[in-house]
Amino acid sequence: MRKMMLSIALLSALPFASSLALAEESCSGNGTPMTKAAIQSQLKAQGYTKIKELKSHGGCYEAKGFDRYGKRFELEINSYTGKINNNEG
Repeated sequence: MRKMMLSIALLSALPFASSLALAEESCSGNGTPMTKAAIQSQLKAQGYTKIKELKSHGGCYEAKGFDRYGKRFELEINSYTGKINNNEG
C-alpha cells in the first residue's frame, strides 16, 4: 500500500516538474541579454504601461504591473529575444 501511494505521488508531480524544465529552457539564448531599459521600452510599446517590477533571473526577466486598461499583468520575458513566455494576471 505504501509503495502504491508513493508511486501515485511521484506520478502526480511529473507534470509540474516538466513545466519547470520548459520554463528554464524558454529563457536560453546566445549573445548578450537585453538590458532592463530595452525590455521596459518594448513592454511599454506593447501596452504594458505601468511596470511596477522588473527582475532578472536565469536568462529571463519577470515583469509585473498594469496594462493600458488597468489590468494587472505578470510576464516572463526571454532576456535574449524579448519574447514573452507566458501571460498571467
